[in-house]
Amino acid sequence: MSLFGKNVAGNGGGASTIPLPQSLGGVSVTVGGIPAPLLSADSNLDQINLQVPFELDGQAQADIVVNNNGVLSIAETINIAAAPAFFTASMNGIGPGVFLHGADFSPITSSTPASAGEVIILFATGLGPVQPAVASGSATAGQSTVSANVTVTIGGQPAPVQFVGLAPNFVGLYQINVQVPSGLPSGDALVVLSVDGATATGQATVSVQ
Repeated sequence: MSLFGKNVAGNGGGASTIPLPQSLGGVSVTVGGIPAPLLSADSNLDQINLQVPFELDGQAQADIVVNNNGVLSIAETINIAAAPAFFTASMNGIGPGVFLHGADFSPITSSTPASAGEVIILFATGLGPVQPAVASGSATAGQSTVSANVTVTIGGQPAPVQFVGLAPNFVGLYQINVQVPSGLPSGDALVVLSVDGATATGQATVSVQ
């Protein structure tokens, strides 16, 4: 998640190690009293990018507090729930998704579209807890699958999900392997992701032929 506020980012900085640090530029953040792993802090934009701790699973709300070099912010209450979203090339959740061909891991584009029956790889965020559990701020080298029920449609047709879990060697990045349904018209097809009935924000698309 991204957090914005006045004088929240300290001296700024970006994470360069995994597990992610819990302090950057003199700034730390707790969510529900749990230290949050930090990806970056930008003092120019007054923005902090962080991972919501896995340990908050099951809670509906939590207080978030920023510590800027010993000065604490007023606690703000946020809602905790599945917040699925695809990563897209535009970085705003709309348009061509950051999706790969499963056979050779090459990007899917309008010039190299996906084909019916092909297994493709989708990348998303906000799919919730996984099994086996992974420590907040850490990457998985194995196979941790999402605990919730995840469904995907492409062009309005169900796309069979073959795997959904954390992408190996990344923090908080989810990977979904799906099979492209047949009968889709050539062009850009809308990809819709749902987690336990919560539909992803944005309007990601994939090129098919």
